[in-house]
Amino acid sequence: PGMMPPPPGMMPPPPGMMPPPPGMAPPPGPPGFHHHHGGRGRGGRGGRGGRGGPGGVGGFNQHYTESGKQRRIFTGPRRDGRPRFQGELMTGEEIEQILRIQWKATHPDQEKAYSHDYYHQAFLSKNNPGRLREPFCPEELRELPSHVKEKRGEVTFVPGLEGLGKVPFSNVRTPKQLLQIPTGPEEENDESGDDENEPRVRLANEPLLAARIMIEDAMYLLLDVDDIDRLLLKNEFAADDTMNHEDEIDAEKENEVEKASMKQKTKDALTQRKKFLLEGLVSTLRLPESPVLSSDESDVIFQRLVSLPKGRVMIASVLKALDPASPSAAQLVWAVFRNVGKIAKFAEKSASKAVKGSRAAQAAAAQAMSFQQRDGQSVITDVDRLIRAAAEVSSMLLKDATEGALGSLIVGISYADTQNLLPSCLVSKRSPRESIQETLAIVIERGKVVHLTDGNSQAWETSISFAFDMFNRQATALISNEKSKNDPEARLPRSLMRAFLPQLDASGKQRIAELNACAF
Repeated sequence: PGMMPPPPGMMPPPPGMMPPPPGMAPPPGPPGFHHHHGGRGRGGRGGRGGRGGPGGVGGFNQHYTESGKQRRIFTGPRRDGRPRFQGELMTGEEIEQILRIQWKATHPDQEKAYSHDYYHQAFLSKNNPGRLREPFCPEELRELPSHVKEKRGEVTFVPGLEGLGKVPFSNVRTPKQLLQIPTGPEEENDESGDDENEPRVRLANEPLLAARIMIEDAMYLLLDVDDIDRLLLKNEFAADDTMNHEDEIDAEKENEVEKASMKQKTKDALTQRKKFLLEGLVSTLRLPESPVLSSDESDVIFQRLVSLPKGRVMIASVLKALDPASPSAAQLVWAVFRNVGKIAKFAEKSASKAVKGSRAAQAAAAQAMSFQQRDGQSVITDVDRLIRAAAEVSSMLLKDATEGALGSLIVGISYADTQNLLPSCLVSKRSPRESIQETLAIVIERGKVVHLTDGNSQAWETSISFAFDMFNRQATALISNEKSKNDPEARLPRSLMRAFLPQLDASGKQRIAELNACAF
């Protein structure tokens, strides 16, 4: 009662829904999208040809969302798997056209996807190789060096810009010093007569700057090594395909044999090039050729590199790429073992500097540097990764290199213990102590494989005796300390005791049995 009947041909409004008063516009929405009581659109534009069916557009339900002036309709996935959207002022076809223009601009046809779409191709090769349209490798290797060294000179600026300031080119070799401020209390308390505006050390001569430049050059070189590995993998697959199609025709067989010989030559050339690049990289570290340093030898360059987190990651990557049978791999493993205590100290210092003044970051660093359980696994730091990479290489070393690896590791552990860099490193499961214990056990087990335990090496027996004495001393101190019983980080490594057992005399084996009966 009191309502005008609807005009002829117009359906009455649904029950419970009043029509808008005269003079008021209907609720806003995209063209062709009609509101009704159920919240779903019928007959809206969308899909191909603009046809819509009951319950949505193109057979899919429409979900209408409104946020301020931005409104869109999600019309469901398309056949290619991508979601399809229709905007307030643009149809789905127009949006698709813009996406195709953007794709064409960022994916040139004359270049391989390995160059212009590297990260997505790397993701596909790792997670879904079947979707790769082309092999994940470069067409050819770069003949020029990966990173051409530039001369250190004055800072160059972007030309043609005039104003209150200048815009310098970004270059790690010639960085622009923004401010000259004291770096520590020793500079603030310095009462020398030097000019206070003169920097203490020129930035170009800063040792850590040279280390960062060297790390960047090494990272570029490792990218070339990755390219070589992918080309080698591609040639292996191609050789397998050749062998599968070899029994067709005699003439084709001869062709296939020639191709196989060419592939073998290419493989040998690539392997030689990879070896040359990696050995050249290790030679720039100027590492001594002996496992234990003499009075006139040092690891200065190596220590500067591992004092930076990126340097530790770089050294671990080089270790994984090296051939374990090469002398360069043995030298690098010895260097890591000799400086194991200093590497852990460098990591602790860099973490404390990075989080200075931030409580949240300090808590995160303390969590990373301490042993914790996360989903049943311990937190692994970059120091752990470096030590474990060296341990993996040491498990494949030759006889003489294995003997030197044990000697250098004993030197590094002893120095860390005496200098209080890693106290109780053989009876604790804090990071990186657990990795050191596993590494020592791996090196001792490797000695059995290469027959160093036959009694022919006096140096091996001396190193084993020294290592067991140090372990026994730390284990005795752990057992005699009452507070250690409630310490969750105290433990006696069973893998290390099993490695010691076959190489000890009767008294040593009895001591291992007593320690094995303890509650740690």
